[in-house]
Amino acid sequence: MSVRFAHLDEWVDISGFKIKTPMKGLEIKYKLPKTILFNIGKNFFIKVSFEVSYPTLSNPQIEASVKQYAWVCFCPSLPKKFEEYMKTIFTMQNFLTLAISDPTYPTAIEGKTESEKFTVDDKEVNNSIDVLFRQQSYVLKPILPLHALAKCSLH
Repeated sequence: MSVRFAHLDEWVDISGFKIKTPMKGLEIKYKLPKTILFNIGKNFFIKVSFEVSYPTLSNPQIEASVKQYAWVCFCPSLPKKFEEYMKTIFTMQNFLTLAISDPTYPTAIEGKTESEKFTVDDKEVNNSIDVLFRQQSYVLKPILPLHALAKCSLH
């Protein structure tokens, strides 16, 4: 199961972009960052991986847009039920909210299942399945940054 969270890209703070601005132009290079792997236990690991959307090519080329996305992938050694993944996603959401010091939430969830596996030219392919979900609507109040909270006195 893979999840994109709000503010995850900024928190991960890894970019594949190299941008140069010479006198008469602009040079942008992009290389997909390496996946980061966290071993949580003998039967479970989490990885932060990256995906990129490339520009559409046209003639003449009058615009180009490249966007990088960070994903958190939950990778158990043994199959899990969907409900167990949702508990893990909620736990990660709470951790990221604490780490980022700003509320976060899933913006996209993808999963894979054995029923979607097939073989093409002797290669096994497993299509991703988009998980549709409803976000709880709530109004977020602005919060003070953590360093500002440390300055407050408790009286």
